[in-house]
Amino acid sequence: MRFLIIDADADYRQLLRYHLEVEWPDAAIDELQPNGALALPERVRLGDTDLVLLGHPLAHERGFEWLSLLRSRTDCPPVILFAAESDEFLAVDALKAGAANFFPKARVRHNRLIDAVRAELHVGL
Repeated sequence: MRFLIIDADADYRQLLRYHLEVEWPDAAIDELQPNGALALPERVRLGDTDLVLLGHPLAHERGFEWLSLLRSRTDCPPVILFAAESDEFLAVDALKAGAANFFPKARVRHNRLIDAVRAELHVGL
């Protein structure tokens, strides 16, 4: 199983990594800290990735530019969006923009996150 975590906050990337490693210790987990450019580095191959965990907002991002960039690729796996500031309107907009699921960053709980990941990967619940 391979995950890609994209977030500007290294501590938050580590928190998400921890949740995933507890459940799937053998998973490959790649991390990406955006540098302000709206582009994936050449080394990032979405076709090898089972799930993307995307922070919002990212550096200089307006709206859901990173989500749109990812979802525009034919090899894009499901994307779970984690928002720094959250309300129901943002959640609805994220889902309409192509997010598979939505979490307020401050309210991520292990069991709920793992259940969401399992649902997206169609792994036994």
